[in-house]
Amino acid sequence: MQVLNKWVQTTETEMAKEVQQSHMKRSEQSLMRNRLLRKHLLTSLARLAVTLCVGAGVIGLLEGWGGPKALYWCVQTVTTVGYGNLQLTSTASKVFTIFFIPIGVAVGASTMSSLASIPLIKQRAKAERRVRG
Repeated sequence: MQVLNKWVQTTETEMAKEVQQSHMKRSEQSLMRNRLLRKHLLTSLARLAVTLCVGAGVIGLLEGWGGPKALYWCVQTVTTVGYGNLQLTSTASKVFTIFFIPIGVAVGASTMSSLASIPLIKQRAKAERRVRG
């Protein structure tokens, strides 16, 4: 009987350790997921900021516009709003725009996609936690 009691106590202790380790693994996985998500989002935002700054710098130089006006044009272009209130006058800026628009729109769309995916990723993680118990 003592052997059986000792075995039960040992088994319970081992099970408790396993449960604690699995909780630690889950929280570590959650932390890693959050870090990766944050890193991905910051990288995406940095890519957008660099694209806007480069575009604004080049257009500002080619058109002779100040920083705010050139940045305003870039944001309009990347978001595909295009109010039409700023017209490009030089041929060089128009040629630059031919290459800037596809790149800028792709970077902007990628950033918006990253931002929009955050609630979905969190909701999925929450659902996975509920399923696991």
